[in-house]
Amino acid sequence: MNLGAHVLVGGVASAGLYPWLGAEGAAVFLGASVLIDVDHYWHWIEHNRFTDFGPSRMFDYHHRLSELMYRPGFLAICPFHTVEFFILVHLLATILDAPLLDIALCGFLFHLTFDLIHLASHRVIFKRALSIVEYWVRRRMLIASGQDPEAIVDLAVEQTAKTVPRRAVVEGPALTDPTI
Repeated sequence: MNLGAHVLVGGVASAGLYPWLGAEGAAVFLGASVLIDVDHYWHWIEHNRFTDFGPSRMFDYHHRLSELMYRPGFLAICPFHTVEFFILVHLLATILDAPLLDIALCGFLFHLTFDLIHLASHRVIFKRALSIVEYWVRRRMLIASGQDPEAIVDLAVEQTAKTVPRRAVVEGPALTDPTI
């Protein structure tokens, strides 16, 4: 699902939960159901080797990945979408006696449910690992069979770099120049 869709369904769900969670709980649920995707931005800057921090190019990069996910050897992981992350959040909620963290966890799981429905509708549900251990094992198996998951990611970075130019730096007087 795209960002707009996550905001829409998260907003509707949090509005429906408002009577039970209150304003703070509903806001946490909505925030968590959207902000969990910050790991997609991390992937973008990590995979382009920290040379481009542009959010618009990140969206193009992930669009290209979604076109390449049908290739054999494609395997993705989103660290904040893994069972290990969910366990960590729940443990923190329990240790810190922080019910808002459990509400955030519900927002994360709500988000993941829609991601999985989206992936299943495209028949690629198994292209995303839902566990860090699962990713590590499956990646090693792919490499042992002669497939390189990173090569597909590198291709998406290359395609993004070729087709979506960075903003040009405009030469001229500084914007603070009082003579302008």
